[in-house]
Formats: sequence, structure tokens, C-alpha cells
Amino acid sequence: MKATAAEPRPISAPGEPDRLASLDLIRGVAVLGILIINIRGFSGPWVAYANPAAWGDLKGANYWSWVIPELFFYLEMQNLFAMLFGVGIWLVMQKPAPAATKRLLLRRRNWTLLWFGLAHLVLLWDGDILHRYALCGFIMVPLSHLGARKLYGLAALLFLIEPILKAWHFQQISALPADQFALWREYYWLSSANTNAVVLGIFRSDWWSITTYRLADAWYYFRQVTIGQGKLASNAALMCLGMAMMQDGIPDARRSRRFYWLMGAAGLAFGFPLALWAVVRLGNAHLAATTGYFKVAFWKYIADFGLTLAWLAALVLWSRSAACGWLRRALQACGQLALSNYILQSVICTTLFYGYGLGLYGRLDRSLQLLIVLAIWILQLVISPLWLRYFRMGPLECLWRRISYGQPQPCRLKNQV
Repeated sequence: MKATAAEPRPISAPGEPDRLASLDLIRGVAVLGILIINIRGFSGPWVAYANPAAWGDLKGANYWSWVIPELFFYLEMQNLFAMLFGVGIWLVMQKPAPAATKRLLLRRRNWTLLWFGLAHLVLLWDGDILHRYALCGFIMVPLSHLGARKLYGLAALLFLIEPILKAWHFQQISALPADQFALWREYYWLSSANTNAVVLGIFRSDWWSITTYRLADAWYYFRQVTIGQGKLASNAALMCLGMAMMQDGIPDARRSRRFYWLMGAAGLAFGFPLALWAVVRLGNAHLAATTGYFKVAFWKYIADFGLTLAWLAALVLWSRSAACGWLRRALQACGQLALSNYILQSVICTTLFYGYGLGLYGRLDRSLQLLIVLAIWILQLVISPLWLRYFRMGPLECLWRRISYGQPQPCRLKNQV
């Protein structure tokens, strides 16, 4: 049957020739890099994300095991992921198909990713970012036709929402009575020994106890922080930025080398000193809760954006270089399997740390946590290229596309039996 306006021709899934080396490299670094931050949530109480003094030793190797990830990876990897999600939306909208067909595909992709994210959150880990990206993706679809200038402007406006909401929260928290302020501080900044003992007991127990606690806490965090403090708006801003930058030929290496050197130098010069100042302040065990959570974190939020641009520029330059080709190719393979690798990290880490696995929750210093991260990195750098010798994409990528495109996907390479 011939395709008509009422019945548009389906869009075919992208094949190997459609892949962009720079995007795979950025995605690969992001999916591995995000683990060096996520390991905090897998291995111990969540309060240590905001305040390193709230949990664990901060001396010697443990101090540097916190400083380096905090300085170079904390929001940078999430930012790169969100930008690439926007890039992906823009790329779909450039396909030679009717606009209605492309919008339908994007909505199906977002619904599928949302269900993946919710399953990940419910069954494994409440640090999931997939559901946030899917929710933002629904907003991005009608915006994907905008030009770069409008998208840059919209990104700037969306970036302001989180600082504005946090400033409002700062005023509200500062005015709380002492007993209510203590409850806020207990959850967001410095939990008591009793609270930490309760959390340790839960995560060292069975799957059902962990899951019921995780769901209640995740729902509270979604309402109070993801929505209430503007995290979702920041994700949307980065997606708008990704779509705009893609129109300007930045993530896919269409600009000159000089452009990327200047972009990287500017991002580093702006972001590094400010981030270093913020990290030194956050490492102070006597830092006041509202100062750390609101004021210092605001400047870290700004600094990390500059360092994100530096990361982006450096990775695009590397994608055009012959340096460390074996590592670059392995990272690109990790990027092609980013969704599968992201979920695999959760499977491995929850098995290692939770009570229904090895029960290491709260038992490992920061330096030992980084050894686990390194081991997982090596594993994924090895198995990702091996997988792609036999398959076109990862298992979850194949399932995602099968549902999104509404048709079977040729996941296995033709020359493999």
C-alpha cells in the first residue's frame, strides 16, 4: 500500500552509517563518568551527595576520592547526557518523513523511556535519570522546530528557574522555627547517627524493605527537589541547548579546531576556579547547612556548566584525533550501548551493596568505592566492543527501538549466525 498523508510512511531506525563518532564518544564518557558520582548513592546514605561530611571519612585518599569526582564529574556528566538527549530529538526531526510521523515517533520514544526509567526506579535504584529525561522530552518535541537563537534564549530562561526556586526555598528555610529547621537539616544536609543507622538497616535488608523505603523517598524527592527546586527545568534547559548547538554544528564536530580550543579554554577558565572554590568550601565539615546547600551549591551549579562546555570541546577534539585510538573506540562502543550500560551499572552496584546481594552498603571508604568504579569501567570498556562485534546495538537499545518504531529491529549483525 502506498503511503499517503493520512497514513505516513514509518521512519526506519538508524543504522551504522548514521552514527556520529563524536556523539558516541561524548555519550560513552558520560555514561562511565556518571558512575563515579552515582556510586555515592549506591554505597551509602544519600545525604552525602550534598554534604561529604555527612557520611564517611574525608582524610587522605578518601578526601581526594571525593574532590576529583566532585570537581570534574558531579553535574558535568549529567549535563552532557541531557544535552545529547536534546541532540537526539533534533536528529529525529531532521529525518525525511512527515512532521506528524516524527512527532509520533518521539512521543513513543519518550513513553518507552519513561517506563524504562520507572521500572529502573522501582526495581533497582531511585537515582534514575531516565524518567526525568523522558518527561522533559515531551516538552521538547513541540519546541524542536525552533531555530538556534530561540532555543539558546529558551535555554537561558530555563536555566534561571532552579536558582530562582532555590533562592525562594532559602528564604523559606531560613525563616523556619528551630525544630522544623532541624528536620530540614536532617534530611538535606547532616543526618543524625540514629537516622543513618535506620537507613543502613533498611539497605542491608531484603528487597521489599528497600523498595518500599525507596519509593516513598523517591516520591518525596521528585515533588520537593525535581519539581519544587527546578531540577527538571535545568534538564529541559540543557536539552534546548543541545538542540541549538546541534544546529550550529558543535557536538557533531562540524566547527573548526580553533573553535573547540577556544570553547574549551573559555569553559575551563570560567568553571575551574569557581568549582575549585566551591569544592573547598563544601569539604569544610563546619560549613553551615543553608550556606552549603543553597549558596555554595549555586556557584557550583554555575561552574559545572562551564566545565561541561570544556568537556564537550575536549571530547569533540579527541573524536577528530588519532590519539589513544583504542580507548576512544572502546568509549564510543560504550556510548552506543549507553542505556544498557547505565542499567547494568545499577544491577552490579545494587547487587554489591544492598542486603539482598553482598550487603556492602555503608561499609566501604570512598577510595575503595572508586576501585569498584574502575573495575566496572574496565568491564564495560571490554564487553561493549565485544558485544558490537555480534550485534548492532545493546539489548535495551534494541527493545527501546522495537517499541518506539513499532516493528522488529535487526539487532544481530548479518554476518553473524
